[in-house]
Amino acid sequence: PIFEKESFIQAQETRNYASYPQIINAIKQAEEYIDSVYSARKLPGISVAVTLDQEIIWQKALGMADLENSISANFNTVYRIQSITKIFTATRLMQLRDDGILHLDDPVRKYLPYMQIQGNENVTFRQILSHVAGLPNEAPKSDHWSTYKFPDYEEYKQRLTVLEAVQPPFVGYKYSNLGFNIIGMGLVAAGNEPYEDQINKYILKPLGMKRSGFSLNNDVKTDLAIGYELSDEEHKRITTYSDMGAVNPSGGLYSTVIDMAHFLMFQFSEKNDVLSVASRREMRTPHFVYPNWWGGTGLSWHLEK
Repeated sequence: PIFEKESFIQAQETRNYASYPQIINAIKQAEEYIDSVYSARKLPGISVAVTLDQEIIWQKALGMADLENSISANFNTVYRIQSITKIFTATRLMQLRDDGILHLDDPVRKYLPYMQIQGNENVTFRQILSHVAGLPNEAPKSDHWSTYKFPDYEEYKQRLTVLEAVQPPFVGYKYSNLGFNIIGMGLVAAGNEPYEDQINKYILKPLGMKRSGFSLNNDVKTDLAIGYELSDEEHKRITTYSDMGAVNPSGGLYSTVIDMAHFLMFQFSEKNDVLSVASRREMRTPHFVYPNWWGGTGLSWHLEK
């Protein structure tokens, strides 16, 4: 919702958001929507938080994190956030860009010289971030989404020597997990640290995201949401989570709704910490517009009109 400027300023000053009808109405609509999605999609569980003016002003949890053991979902429930990981990968890339270590229009093979892509030999970071590089969704010989056995970085490196673009760059939008895994390996080469360590050191820790990461300690494991698929109106447990190895940059991050609320508030903060305000705005600026003009892509962000 868009609030009138005067009311929003008053809310900032008083911090008593619950006394403002616009906010009460917005939260009511959000709660009704969340309840309907939870029921209609037969979700096992869901955790939700609403932020405003750098504060969490409302939160709710529904259902179960673990059906077999009757563990309810709550605000500390740990979920694998899958492709939202890509925004963290892109944020780290922007940090290195701002530090002058690399440029968005650098050919990626400048950092990964062994990588060969037929059809787009000079693929750039910017093309990949905006999903217009024409890369396939996954690397060759990728069966990890059916086996849940993920390649390590050395194994994945071998797959990057025999790549082929599925369309020329800038022809159209083409979503690619492969592209963000390539960026992750580029971050290792440019940042001289393991990808996971960079995300933790330069993004998660500074933002106070204490229950987020790529590995599960015993404390976090007790709060882990189990993955299920809906089969014949019954929830079927699909897998215990495993280390995603070289696929981490496109989807391996774990987090909680509270930690993700911190990341959301960071997006709208006017402080130049973690990443400058200008660079965050640049990430949310259209770099490619869909043919129907209804939306497009920024630097890892999907944008709608």
